[in-house]
Amino acid sequence: MAVVGDPRVRTTGWHDDAIVSWHAPPLGLMILGEGAEAMMLAQLGRAFGANITVLSLNGQTLAYADGLGLCNLPLTTPSAVTEFVADPWSAAIFLFHDHAWDPLLMERVPSQPAFFIDAMGSRRTHAARLDTLRSRGVRQEALERIVSPLGLIPSAREPATLALSALSQVVDAYRGVTTS
Repeated sequence: MAVVGDPRVRTTGWHDDAIVSWHAPPLGLMILGEGAEAMMLAQLGRAFGANITVLSLNGQTLAYADGLGLCNLPLTTPSAVTEFVADPWSAAIFLFHDHAWDPLLMERVPSQPAFFIDAMGSRRTHAARLDTLRSRGVRQEALERIVSPLGLIPSAREPATLALSALSQVVDAYRGVTTS
């Protein structure tokens, strides 16, 4: 029997003499990157109903996000990511073609309570990224929070397919944290 106020109770219905209603907060999607993949993920995430923030170095990517009515923050230095605070209902997806930015920004994200962190790139790129993060002092338990490979469709390269694959993986993980 569930107890009213029990944080494990994530269902609506009668529990003893009270009715309990639980609603999952909206998915938060933090897109850090640039280019067609970031723009497609923003568009698909918006269609899904996610709360989206786009952080980018690229003016075209930021303008696209602005045109969709999304929150967008220009990145000028890696420290700019500290302006964003993720919550437990947020996913952080790194979509940089210049992987030099990944570790500079990624070392700041695992300290936030985002439920999902992932980055575009091959398994070799991911291994190199983890080595770089280790050399920068990121703890192993933080590194283990970074999922790889990105997406449910293996080796997706076309921007729309990669975005759909990534969003599907995020939504699957989100369902896991909101229904468990």
